[in-house]
Formats: sequence, structure tokens, C-alpha cells
Amino acid sequence: MEPLLRACNLWKARGSRWVVNEVSFSLERSSIVHLQGANGAGKTTLLRMIAGEMPPSKGHVEIDGVNLGLLPNEGRQRMSLVPENLLPSAWLSVSEYLQFRADIRSLDSAHIDELIEEWEFTEFAQRPMATLSNGERRRVIIAAAMMAKPAILILDEPTVGMDARQRELLAQRLERYKEDRLVLVASHIERQGLPEFTQTLTIVEGRLEGAEDK
Repeated sequence: MEPLLRACNLWKARGSRWVVNEVSFSLERSSIVHLQGANGAGKTTLLRMIAGEMPPSKGHVEIDGVNLGLLPNEGRQRMSLVPENLLPSAWLSVSEYLQFRADIRSLDSAHIDELIEEWEFTEFAQRPMATLSNGERRRVIIAAAMMAKPAILILDEPTVGMDARQRELLAQRLERYKEDRLVLVASHIERQGLPEFTQTLTIVEGRLEGAEDK
């Protein structure tokens, strides 16, 4: 079976320095994969190339065997990247923000109330996004990204600012979400507060050091 996501010899230059070099891997459906590495190791740059937000200097990314660069916008929407730092629509309430995200993807908004209850947003659903804690806001943003059910969900440092309960809830939701999909989680914190991983990739100074199957 064709891997859902394949990185093919990815390189990225910043000035005269290679920040990502010679990275290749294949990832399957129904997986939660951990991309671990120290701050500055190249995780975010690699994620942005995988998501199509930054062109590689060399190499390419494939989804179901098709070069990402050749896919139309509709094809690229099979993938969603939630970056580490994001403060969207600061003065929209949580419910308004979720409605906005549903509208731009032409999604049925009828289940938003259920989503608010499922993710335990009820007590702050009418508060502006800017007034939430970092952990609360990240949960809302991740839940919004999952609404469209992208085949590939990419999360950069998703547990930053989350307390133990928030991390547990996120792990439960990701475990359910992965069925027939791929979740790629980048974090410099080894497994702390994160779900069980199918596979771990380690990046050091822009180079993939190896893969560990569970």
C-alpha cells in the first residue's frame, strides 16, 4: 500500500547554511508519529515544507504518491498544520471562531455545540480568544483544525501551555482521530503529556538521525 505521506530527500537552505538536509521518510495511515528534536533542530522548517507552506530547496513531498507541488488547492487541503505560535481573530469568542472556521471550509456548523461540549469549552465558549490561557487557546485551535477532518494533521509543539488535564484530553482526541488518518506531532519534550506514538523520528541539526518503530 502506498504511504499516505512521503518526504523525498528534502533540503532547505537559509543563507549559506542548510537548516534541513537530506531528510526522507514514509508515514502510513492510522498513525501518530512523533518528530522530536531540540529547539532550533529544524522541526518547524521541516513541518512547513511538508505542509506546502514553504518550498524545499531540493526534494519534494508526496501525498498518496502524488507530488504535493502538483496538487491543486483542494488536494492540499487534505493536510492541516497548526503552528506553535498562533493568535487568530483575537476578539472573536470561542464559538464565533469555531463558526468562522466552519464557514471558510463550507462545513456543516450544526455539530459545533457538540464539539464545544466534547472538548470541554463550555465554560469559556463566549469569551474572546484573546482572554484564554495559552493551553485553552491551543485546544480551541487544534479542535478547529480537526473539524475539517484533514487526512494529515500536523501539530507543532501542541502541548505548550497545557496543564495535565488538557494534555490528557488532547491525547484522547488524537487517538480517536488517527483512524485512517495520520497525525504528525513535533515536540522537543520527549513524550511528556503526549499520546502513544506509532513511530518516532529524531531530527538533529537539520538531519534525520533515525526512526524508532513502537
